[in-house]
Amino acid sequence: MLLIPNINFQGNLSLDAFSFSRVELNAVEFVLNKSKTRIDFDELPKDASGRFGIRFLVLANEIFKLEKTLNIKFEGRGENTKIKLGKVYSSFTGGGPSSYRCCRLDNPPLGCQTIYADDDKEALVLCALVANENNWLGGYTSRGKC
Repeated sequence: MLLIPNINFQGNLSLDAFSFSRVELNAVEFVLNKSKTRIDFDELPKDASGRFGIRFLVLANEIFKLEKTLNIKFEGRGENTKIKLGKVYSSFTGGGPSSYRCCRLDNPPLGCQTIYADDDKEALVLCALVANENNWLGGYTSRGKC
């Protein structure tokens, strides 16, 4: 899945999600709902690769909820919107987020980045944002570290 963030000049965030899998697209909606972020969404035309597309719109005053859930920060405006990954803290009792491998869609994968998330759906969404950040066609996740 690929997830393209774009903060417009009013400060609203659009997340353009593209995937062959409706399950992956549903994961974006799940994470937005989990973060208690009010959203609006529209279907987009398929991209050049034939992937389904959905645009999720998050109002400016709601973005912080998604940032807190995913432990990221959205920076910049327009096509220059980027993400910054937050610091990861874990406790000695095993609490805290799990590590995931976010791998570039290649065979074999030519890129991998370790990310941290509370569950598989969060990891999927975060990996899709990392894929966009790294100019990958898309990314996939599995538990563990790179």
